[in-house]
Amino acid sequence: NGEDNANRSNAMVVLKNGNTGIDRNNPSVKLDVNGAVNCTGGSCSSDLRWKKDIQPLQNTLADIQKLRGVSYYWRTESFPDKDFEDEKQIGVIAQEVEKVYPELIKTDNEGYKSMDYMSLTAVLLEAVKEQQTEIEDLKNQLAQQSTTNEDLQKRLEKIEALLSATTQK
Repeated sequence: NGEDNANRSNAMVVLKNGNTGIDRNNPSVKLDVNGAVNCTGGSCSSDLRWKKDIQPLQNTLADIQKLRGVSYYWRTESFPDKDFEDEKQIGVIAQEVEKVYPELIKTDNEGYKSMDYMSLTAVLLEAVKEQQTEIEDLKNQLAQQSTTNEDLQKRLEKIEALLSATTQK
C-alpha cells in the first residue's frame, strides 16, 4: 500500500496531535520513520514508579515454543516506497506473535503490523529462567538416579560374591 507515501515530497510531517513522520505522510505514533534508523545508544522508560498492576509472566517457555524465528527478504519490489533493505533479515512474523503476545504488536494507520522486539526480551528472560529451573530439576533427578545406581551396583556385587562363594563350595 503506497497510500501513506504516495506524495513523497514531504520528507518530514508533524501532525496536530504531535505524531511526527520522517518520509511518512500519515504517522501513527509519536515518531514514525520510513526506512532504517541508526543510533549509538538508547533506552526505554522502565521505572517502577511509573508502573501499576505488575504481574510476573507465566508459562513463557511454552509460549515461546509457539513462536518461530525466521529469515526473510523484504518485498522491496512490491513496496518501493518503504525503503526496505535488500539484505537478508532475521526476525519473527507479527501476525504469529500477535496470537501469543498481542501486547507486543502495534497496528499502524494503514493496517500494517509492527513488533516490539525490545519487550520480547522480558519474555525470553523468563523463559530462560523457567528452562534453568527445569535443567536444575533434571540435574537433581540424575544425581539421585546415579546414587541409586551406585547402591544397586554394590548390592549386585555382594549378591554375585555370595552366589560365587556358594557355588564354589
